[in-house]
Amino acid sequence: MTGGRSYAERVGRAQVVIGGIAVAIGALGLFLARELGFTDPAGALIGWGDYELKYMAYNPLGALLTVAVGALGVAAGVTRRQVFAIVAAAVSALMAVQVLVQWRPDGDNLLGGSGRNLGFDLLLVLGFATTAALTHVAARVDAVGSTPEPS
Repeated sequence: MTGGRSYAERVGRAQVVIGGIAVAIGALGLFLARELGFTDPAGALIGWGDYELKYMAYNPLGALLTVAVGALGVAAGVTRRQVFAIVAAAVSALMAVQVLVQWRPDGDNLLGGSGRNLGFDLLLVLGFATTAALTHVAARVDAVGSTPEPS
């Protein structure tokens, strides 16, 4: 244990931060996509098109899923139940695969995103899967660090 916080607490804090970022981006996407159809293939752009600063695009479905993934990540960090992080990673992976495969009869993107969303979705997968795995390691390190030395 370093700095007064256990390693398990640090992993939980990382999950809360990653989840909070996803909630914020999803909420912004939902706000910008408020006038679009629920599964409109052309999502609302997050960024500034005039300056070529195009970050991601969401329709309301994609934005709601991003908010839900973030909420699951925050729940994992707060409750220390890693099933939430695993589900968040799995949903993010499905969102990333959807960008690549385009699961829609007309071939358009169901979530209104583009390749820019793919990177963010993969970052969520990596973040939540890694922190879920590290939770078990952190718990063992904390247990070893708090065990009194044998006399």
